[in-house]
Amino acid sequence: MNRRLRASWSSPYLEATLTDSARAMGPDMEELATVEGRLWGARRSGELLVEEGSPDDRSFRKIILNRPPEEDDTGPPRIASLARIEIDGSTRVLALSSGRTAAERHCALLSSEGAVLGCQRLESFFEHLAVRWDIVGTELNLESAAGLQGTLRLFQRGNGAERAGRRGHNTTLDIPIPDWLSHVQAVFESPETPFDPEIIRDLSAYDLGELQGTRLTFSGAAELSPEWLVYAASAERCEDVQSPGTTAGAVLGLMALDGRAFQAHLLDDEGQPVAAKVEGLAVTESTGGAVKLLLSVDTE
Repeated sequence: MNRRLRASWSSPYLEATLTDSARAMGPDMEELATVEGRLWGARRSGELLVEEGSPDDRSFRKIILNRPPEEDDTGPPRIASLARIEIDGSTRVLALSSGRTAAERHCALLSSEGAVLGCQRLESFFEHLAVRWDIVGTELNLESAAGLQGTLRLFQRGNGAERAGRRGHNTTLDIPIPDWLSHVQAVFESPETPFDPEIIRDLSAYDLGELQGTRLTFSGAAELSPEWLVYAASAERCEDVQSPGTTAGAVLGLMALDGRAFQAHLLDDEGQPVAAKVEGLAVTESTGGAVKLLLSVDTE
């Protein structure tokens, strides 16, 4: 299925307020996730962090992913997405690169406690997406992922450079988790394994609107329930996927398994829009119609 959808503005029925600027995980966080009650994070340097101890006295253990031995690059691969996925009653953590450069094409699987189960380049997968103009528009940039009812939903951020009158797409693509894990495990055993595009089941292209004349593009997502997730979109004035820019603001929204999306401006305590980019988000509490999130926010 290939759908074109428009996110609905739901203020004041949906409110999103930034109330806490705590930096318990340190600077340069690019992605966040909650898995089995543990908070996870991915830094721009490639380090992963997994929570240990109680929420009142948080400490974090570093996890360093090792590149495949045939790679010349040093240091851990940069991770843009962290997602909790279920398979055969077991919980796994998916760590995935964005694919925006040739050096960012990695995938790792970890246990919910943080044991690394495998790490490899997904060359054929990222090569396929990079030339799928119906998915990327101009440039590939997978910014987040979430598991929903046996499906992995990946988020393409539409901040690609304008080329020949075309611009980047905000797209979600759905892959059944068993099919995704079968491909990943095959690549762990044989890195040259080709990617089968038939396992991509649903594509949805989104119009997320604008803030102050700047397009909103996906910048984070997290599972909320088996049928709903929360997402962030930021209005960043950048020339392409590799160039940072100034940010006009951000929105938070709810997205259903069927693709419906509802969003509202991210506001401060005084009800004013926050001129910040949301790098990542994690659900920390969902009770009584209110959802508490931990956000990684860049205000520069």
